[in-house]
Amino acid sequence: MSWRRDDGSFSGSARVSGTTRSFLIEDIGIERPFTVTVVAENSVGRGSPATFRKTKGDRPS
Repeated sequence: MSWRRDDGSFSGSARVSGTTRSFLIEDIGIERPFTVTVVAENSVGRGSPATFRKTKGDRPS
């Protein structure tokens, strides 16, 4: 998974296991828009990316 604020700041990435159901992105905040992209990967290959965009004023998911 990877993430970044829309202004390009606070970008990062992490690898998590297939059993992970949640992941906390420390200190990203909710006041600025940001995008999170998740890509599944297994022995067959990589899947299509799933992207979620959080905009200012959205309620936390």
